[in-house]
Amino acid sequence: MDTMKVTSESQYMEYATFIVLNLHKVTSGLKVMLSPGLQMTFNEIVTTDKSLAMTVFWMMLQQGNYELYIFQEDNKLIGFAVMEPSRLLRYLYVDDSNQNQGFGRQIINFFKQNGSFRVRIEDKEYKNGLQKFYEKNGFIFFKKEIVLGTMYYEYKLTI
Repeated sequence: MDTMKVTSESQYMEYATFIVLNLHKVTSGLKVMLSPGLQMTFNEIVTTDKSLAMTVFWMMLQQGNYELYIFQEDNKLIGFAVMEPSRLLRYLYVDDSNQNQGFGRQIINFFKQNGSFRVRIEDKEYKNGLQKFYEKNGFIFFKKEIVLGTMYYEYKLTI
């Protein structure tokens, strides 16, 4: 599997459609303040204006100093991941057609190379059993918290 760290807006734009159309699969609680008094979920922005969603997500990456990685196999998009400077793996997405083939584990192993990190699982994904994937890959439960009205379960992987 090939890994690419996205370092420019032009690189990002090559993959932006894939990212924004699949981001809702890994987060439902992402809220964006578009202007004073105007807050929308990212999913609402995508359904309203995909171009705006692409711009908003790029701005979020830049403002948070987050790292965006694209994963490909034989020039086919497999997934993407976003890592925060605090070593929180904010988003990890593997395309539906590529799940249960070991790509998620490979992505986890890629991030392990740089040391310990954490993941945060939204309540709906937790109820669907996503924590089992992380536990199987060595993560242990760390804490549970509510952020902007959404329950999250945090797991950490210590190297």
